[in-house]
Amino acid sequence: MSVFHLFVDFQGLSTAEGMEQADVARAMARGEGSVTKTLRPIALAKLQERTGVEEIPLKLPATSHGPLNPLVNAGLLKISGTEYPVDFKYRIYFPDRVIAGGSMFCFFGALGLTFLLVSRLFDGVLAGFTVVAMLVCEMMWRFTQTGLPQMLGLLVFMAGLVFLESSLRRWRLGGIPLLGLIGAGFSFGLLVLTTPIGLGVAVAAAFFVLLIFKKRMLLPLSFLFVMTLTIAPWIVGNLQATGSLLGVSTVEVQDSWGESAGSPIMRSFEPGAESAHPRLFLAKKMGRVLTQHFENFWLLVGGSVGAGLFWLSMLHPFRNPDAVHLRNGIALMWGGSLVGMMLFGTPDLVFDANQVHVWFIPIATAFGLAILSVFWMRLPIAQNHWSLWQRAHLIAAVILTALPMMINLPGRATLGLFMSNRVVHWPPYDPAAIAFLGDWTDDRQVIFSDVPWAVAWYADRPSVWLPMEPAQFQEIAKQIEDRDPNSVAGIFLTPQTLDQPLASGVMSGDYEPWNRVLLNGPLKSVNVTVFEQAPSGLRYTQRLSASNDQESWFFSSRPIWRETRNLAGQIEK
Repeated sequence: MSVFHLFVDFQGLSTAEGMEQADVARAMARGEGSVTKTLRPIALAKLQERTGVEEIPLKLPATSHGPLNPLVNAGLLKISGTEYPVDFKYRIYFPDRVIAGGSMFCFFGALGLTFLLVSRLFDGVLAGFTVVAMLVCEMMWRFTQTGLPQMLGLLVFMAGLVFLESSLRRWRLGGIPLLGLIGAGFSFGLLVLTTPIGLGVAVAAAFFVLLIFKKRMLLPLSFLFVMTLTIAPWIVGNLQATGSLLGVSTVEVQDSWGESAGSPIMRSFEPGAESAHPRLFLAKKMGRVLTQHFENFWLLVGGSVGAGLFWLSMLHPFRNPDAVHLRNGIALMWGGSLVGMMLFGTPDLVFDANQVHVWFIPIATAFGLAILSVFWMRLPIAQNHWSLWQRAHLIAAVILTALPMMINLPGRATLGLFMSNRVVHWPPYDPAAIAFLGDWTDDRQVIFSDVPWAVAWYADRPSVWLPMEPAQFQEIAKQIEDRDPNSVAGIFLTPQTLDQPLASGVMSGDYEPWNRVLLNGPLKSVNVTVFEQAPSGLRYTQRLSASNDQESWFFSSRPIWRETRNLAGQIEK
């Protein structure tokens, strides 16, 4: 299964956050520290407000995500190397595959811990079926291909639960579970370092530990101390870099309060832009996300039958008291994660960077299969000890969980085998086309784009997220050019913006100020020009896509591309 998803079905990293974290990992592997070439206008504005210096850096401290995933990936890239070519014959960027492989190893490690934990709580048979159900769960494998830290988070979360179960068992037997709680505190601290949403889970875990071990306050205090000590360096780094405990992710939370999908705050070159969304929007947004998650709960747990039955298991008093206590703690932590997701938002729903239901799917599946077994064993058909019917409910649950994979597998296998290494996540990402931007420019030149994370990762060039207005673009470009003439390479646009609806997206809405630019590339292909007043004289255009109906365009003040005719021929192939 891992060979199929890594070599046959793999189409490159699929998420913006995954690409940005990969770029940070590459910088770490090169010894440059935790920095990103993805430059958000709001981060640039706040940096200038804090320092009082009007200068645009080529890199910024990476504070929009947790540091643990880039750190792990940096180790992998240090071993595999970071310099790999990508072209139109081999469109998959090899480091993408390295990062996805690392995510799969985390997935396997989490399954090993799941088997250990469920064996302790119930028995080996239930643990085995739980692991098999996860191996055939389509959503788990899809997450390994995103570049997101969810699988790493799953690994440390399961480690935290194993430590908690060990502490509960030792406490029940009259021992002092100090070492177990220290291990749990460290694990939940690492969970926060995978993604800021992990903070909600960690706080809930701390509250659970306090409720269980309140008779010896030294134990919950030890848990809290170790957890705080684990995340303290990251918090201090964020404060020094941005003045905020959670770094740029705090602004991302405020950006998500509004109903606009165009990230108006993150793309604004005004330090006070977050005040545009009053706190009233937060209540509306949280209600919207909560409703969204309830309506799509089945999708968010990957179609796992067992995970869907977890909340029913809350009604049953299992014979193992440790299972009962841990189940209640898991429910509390799941609620903490939901609060975090409501705050940050999950606009992409299932495969969103802020979707962490995936952490709870394995252990929730175990409890769901356990309550299913309780009901099934009360039926006369299951009383025969040597009959296959005794395990029929578990087999049926695994088959139902596997249905999405069974339905999609033939088509994806055919596509992967016959179009090996040529199918990518287009639109909007085409690593081969974006790599040309790196060939045309040097590392001191900046590219503005609607997909700056992809430019930073595949072209290895600093990239500013397309500002809200051309005037802000002019201001940023001027500051860049004042430092180093000809260091603004141009603007790279993809179907992310070019495919906006004409009425609601281009002629009005978030991209209305850019309508002349958005229309210029496609209309120029039929000899029509509307780009009369180009920002900084970006009058030259080059198409960078093989598809005629979904295009990407590069705008520049000079024709910096080389051998345009040969390039066009490669694109058409």
